[in-house]
Amino acid sequence: MDPDIARWILEYVLRSSLPDSDAKKISDVLPISVMDSRVRKTMFLRSIQSEVSSASITESILDTFEMIEELDRVDGIAITETMKQAYCAVAVECTIRYLDTSPDDNNNNQRFYSEAVERIWRSRIRQMEAATASGEGSDLWTAELKNWGDEIDAAFWDSEVHKRLVFINSRQIALRKVRVYLAETWQIMGPPFLELAATMFEVNVACQNSNLLLRNKHSASSSQQGGVKFFCDEKVGPIQALVNDPLPDVLLKSELAEESISHEPPLENQNRNVDVPEPNNTAHTCEQGGSKINSLDGTLKRRRKGKRWTSLEEQMLHDGVNKFGKGNWKAILTFYDEIFKEAGRTEVDLKDKWRNMNRQSYRK
Repeated sequence: MDPDIARWILEYVLRSSLPDSDAKKISDVLPISVMDSRVRKTMFLRSIQSEVSSASITESILDTFEMIEELDRVDGIAITETMKQAYCAVAVECTIRYLDTSPDDNNNNQRFYSEAVERIWRSRIRQMEAATASGEGSDLWTAELKNWGDEIDAAFWDSEVHKRLVFINSRQIALRKVRVYLAETWQIMGPPFLELAATMFEVNVACQNSNLLLRNKHSASSSQQGGVKFFCDEKVGPIQALVNDPLPDVLLKSELAEESISHEPPLENQNRNVDVPEPNNTAHTCEQGGSKINSLDGTLKRRRKGKRWTSLEEQMLHDGVNKFGKGNWKAILTFYDEIFKEAGRTEVDLKDKWRNMNRQSYRK
């Protein structure tokens, strides 16, 4: 197998939703001797994503972040703020999770806390700070990281600081910030090469089919001039210059017909950030006080007011469809629960929003 093809396959597998065990089996049999930085970065991101998917935060994520930063530095890619924040949040969680409500409650946990402080803050991060001061450090070191280090060190002797750190939900904060970093990084990297190739192939096939239909239509018709019969196929060039591709008009008419059945106002008159529910042919609709009311069982019920979608929610929905596939709304809702649950989104909301986003993209 060609090495480039093997790398494309590996990248696609790593970006897919296959279980880690299956992805490893495929990667083991692919004839790849040297991996480029993009595939290596994809592997590192996949390892972080696997841990976060199981709601796990470990120190190995810190190692992975540092390896990704080294790859990005070599490739000339700037370190993002979301990566710095995620790194800091993971370092904090891997330390203060050992704190007890009272310093004397559990000697073992106190020992684990001391070891974590020594290992993460007084060794790893202090070396990072020293290297940064000499101009050769990591871009992951920030003032926020230094402030957290001071707080964590003060917890040994300041009971107020100790108490404040104990009640921080550092695990949820770390999970949320790592997921935001992953979503942003996947978007920056773009889809896998094979996915792009498949999309281009589908577009080419659609164009070829459209042109074939147009040519058949012209060749089947004929005209008579000066008693001499000739087929329009002989004048394909001039005719094609006058005839537009019928496929976009057919798609638009079909879409407009669907909208007329749904009894909804035109999309351009709606708020683009509000979900449009699926049409319910069994529901009776009437107008009262300028707001639409649906009735399923003879009783009137006021429609739930839609909440505006943020740009972050739209991006997470787009990334979720790329990751899990269209229709897997429950998986997308669960994976990005910190973002969608806060806005009260449901699986139906995700499906309706995806449909509207596609409509808006087509009309543009």
